[in-house]
Amino acid sequence: MGKLFAKSVRVFNKTDGSALILVLLVVTMLLILGTAAINISTDKTMVTHLEADGMQALYTAESAVNINKESGGVVYDAVYEYLTDSSYTFGSPVSGTASGGEYRIVSVSRQGPTIFKAVVESELPGTAVKRKITATFEAVYSLGSGYSGVFDYAIFSNGDMTMEGQANTDSTPNPVQGDIRSNGGIYLSGQAEVNGDAYYMSGISGGDKVVGDSIPLNSDDSLDMPEIPEEWVDVINYNFYTTTESGDVSYSNDEVENLTQRYIAGNLSISGTAEVTITGIILVDGDVSISGQSKVTGDGVILAKKTVNLSGQSDAVLDFGAIISLSDNSSGANPAIAASGQNDSRCVIYAPNGMIKLSGQGDITGSVVGNSVLATGQGTILHDQNLAASYTTLPGSGTGTGGVENLSLKIIGWQEN
Repeated sequence: MGKLFAKSVRVFNKTDGSALILVLLVVTMLLILGTAAINISTDKTMVTHLEADGMQALYTAESAVNINKESGGVVYDAVYEYLTDSSYTFGSPVSGTASGGEYRIVSVSRQGPTIFKAVVESELPGTAVKRKITATFEAVYSLGSGYSGVFDYAIFSNGDMTMEGQANTDSTPNPVQGDIRSNGGIYLSGQAEVNGDAYYMSGISGGDKVVGDSIPLNSDDSLDMPEIPEEWVDVINYNFYTTTESGDVSYSNDEVENLTQRYIAGNLSISGTAEVTITGIILVDGDVSISGQSKVTGDGVILAKKTVNLSGQSDAVLDFGAIISLSDNSSGANPAIAASGQNDSRCVIYAPNGMIKLSGQGDITGSVVGNSVLATGQGTILHDQNLAASYTTLPGSGTGTGGVENLSLKIIGWQEN
């Protein structure tokens, strides 16, 4: 009996232990599966929140772009300044709020004559979620009645234009847009080349030297030369100049000088290794000579009542400025403005009454506008599209009635960084 009971107990304990282990295994599996399910659910919830926050931050950035591209917005105002103030640069980032988030307009930059980019950062308060986008705009606008359009070309001539030797035109930043235009005829010979279109009114010879199209114009297409502001020239009736030099002014050798708005009653000579910075309008009653290895920089205007001679290895870098002659000299032997040697200039070269003669190996970046133009030698006239897009009127004279009107910004590109 005792042995039988003992045997029964042993059998019972073995069965009970197996069941207990099985129960424990099942419970453990259920706990593992339950925990995994909870973790998955939690992760999905977190991902959903992050996605929602990310979309909200992106929506904030998009809203910031749309708000600020309208009149009175930061991007709109910056583009307007770029179009009307050639020396403008975007300053510090501008912050704001939109669609429940915060944003910063980091930069607004000019990519081409009418193309601009804005970089916008956004974030949601109390989170680490941030977004950054770059929007590309095209500026659509009209110009007032004072706009002439002559600075839209590498070379514009009110009368006949001649290009010979190895003279050539091109453009930057987009090449093969170095267009030329004449209210008269265009005469191309030698190895001259126009890397752009040629617009002519009285015929063209050497049209095979035009890489683009040769386009005839009629009398209704004639462009007017911009007028020189009266206060620039009439020193008797206007108190425009703060400083007056009674005679000739010259700088040479290693002289360094800053010339601000002034009237020079004689001639102006800059030679040797002199370095002169020009600010404002410099009216010269006589002739202007820039020669040797001298350098003229700044953003002002040199206005000569007589002739201008640019020679040697001199450089005239007047970003958004101009060198102007009012002389009516119209022969190649004695032009109103002569650029020769290895002179390199970056500015508008303007002679509304006389001839501009370009010779030697010097290059001009900007725009050349004369009553007549003779380009010879090996020089390149490089039409700077960013520079010239700001010339709604004569450089230095402000935009006036020729300024930007009816500006609107059209989004043409969108990228999340």
